[in-house]
Amino acid sequence: MVAALTIEGGITIEGGITIGNSGTPSFTVTPTDFLNAGGSAGYNTSQYQLPIGGTNSIVNWYYGLTYQTGSVDTAITSAWTAAGLNLSDAYAWNATFASYTAPYSNPSATGALYFNPNQYLSYSNDPGFDQNAGAWTVEVWVLPLDTTNSNKYIYAQSTTNMFLLTWAGTNTTGTFSVDQNGVGFQINSANTFPSGYWYHVAMVYNGTNTLTLYVNGVAQGTYSVTPAGMAASANATEIGAYANNQGWYGEITNVRVVKGVAVYTGNFTVPTDTLQATQSAGTNISAISGTQTQLLLNTTQAQTYTDSSTYNRSATTSGTFWTPSTPFVGATTSNYSCIARVSYTSDAIQFTVIDQTDTSWQTGGVGGPALLGVFRLPVTFTAYSPTTMLSNNNNWC
Repeated sequence: MVAALTIEGGITIEGGITIGNSGTPSFTVTPTDFLNAGGSAGYNTSQYQLPIGGTNSIVNWYYGLTYQTGSVDTAITSAWTAAGLNLSDAYAWNATFASYTAPYSNPSATGALYFNPNQYLSYSNDPGFDQNAGAWTVEVWVLPLDTTNSNKYIYAQSTTNMFLLTWAGTNTTGTFSVDQNGVGFQINSANTFPSGYWYHVAMVYNGTNTLTLYVNGVAQGTYSVTPAGMAASANATEIGAYANNQGWYGEITNVRVVKGVAVYTGNFTVPTDTLQATQSAGTNISAISGTQTQLLLNTTQAQTYTDSSTYNRSATTSGTFWTPSTPFVGATTSNYSCIARVSYTSDAIQFTVIDQTDTSWQTGGVGGPALLGVFRLPVTFTAYSPTTMLSNNNNWC
């Protein structure tokens, strides 16, 4: 079974048809070859396509680039025609990505929840989420996809004076912020961050007078506040929304809420593996115990919504689903070559990839290694020879 892939925008080159010395038709696509929601040039992250089909589908995952511009649309159709292919069918193509980053070798580190703006998790009101009684920490790994310049909530509660985590995207970048409900934004990240990348984000209260926002282990700003200006939990705590609205768009994994400990006390090296209920002390990192961890959502496929803390809190879910995407990665290979199953319509190009060394699909099989990881654009597709149509259930579709 072909596994999932995650595409992230990389360097930009002009898309177009290229006929190499071998005379083999090819075309290159980049983020700027596709239109954003407003119709202007730029990669539209809202067009991510994730799982399709069921367990009997050979291709359970594909990636879709939609609303291509006229120039690259012409290039794609020209390459298709030059290769003698039928535009209504899917075929094998050779693919070369700007880079490929393999997933981390620890299988338990693989997994995230995918959210669109109408999907979220909700946990019932509980004193474990109080913010007015000593130190506390909220941390999470996120991959933002939204670039609409509106606030999307990562961690929230509709209780006055509660501190919430948000992201606001503009074009292809965005900022993280700490919003104090009913009061206003108290910390905005000092830096902007490209969308489509994984970030470790933490808001940490030291228990006396300072709240700090960290992104990838670097302090982005502080806010002076005492417990008297903070709130006890009075409503449901939501991941991926605020009061069922202003929903997160992207992926979230490894959510950890710790009560009684300021886990991070200064700039720190972000975790390189899944968060745990207990943790040893390190440089600018405080030790935590299992009872101090109030919520831990690691998001493996077997435990998609399971709280791995000692409290085992139950989540109410609204449409979120598991993906094998992960912030914990292995080695990166530049100019990575693989085999892609590619299909085309007038407003979309969709593809799934497998390892270059897997040739079983040529005889109708789907064995051999499948690819997980991060693939960065641009990608160049070159017609595979001999021509292999993949539009029926016996040929890697």
